[in-house]
Amino acid sequence: MKEAGIDGPSPVFMRSSGGLSKAHTSIVTQLRTGHAHLNRHWWRIGLREGPDCDECGEEETVKHFVMECRGYRSQRQRMKRAMGKDAEFTLATVLGTEKGVAALIDYVQETRRWTGFMRGIRPI
Repeated sequence: MKEAGIDGPSPVFMRSSGGLSKAHTSIVTQLRTGHAHLNRHWWRIGLREGPDCDECGEEETVKHFVMECRGYRSQRQRMKRAMGKDAEFTLATVLGTEKGVAALIDYVQETRRWTGFMRGIRPI
């Protein structure tokens, strides 16, 4: 995903996704490719009237959802803490490191953004 500075699955991602469920791997892959259950994607493929975030009104891109949306500020703070105080907090590290991916899955569950998709999925 060019927006995140990622060209393809990194070796770290391939190792870190080995312990993830199929559903969790799918969510991380969707976020990495930009083909995620987010309003900008739904709008781009003609399934929504606009790309704006339901939480704050900004365009709901992957970067916006993971790094910027003020509607998910408290969940994002928990994600940062879960990654560790010394971890670099960038979209690339969230989507491409073991700690980042684990924290991201918790973040997605806390935001309830994939609620229907994640029904019955146990936390990692």
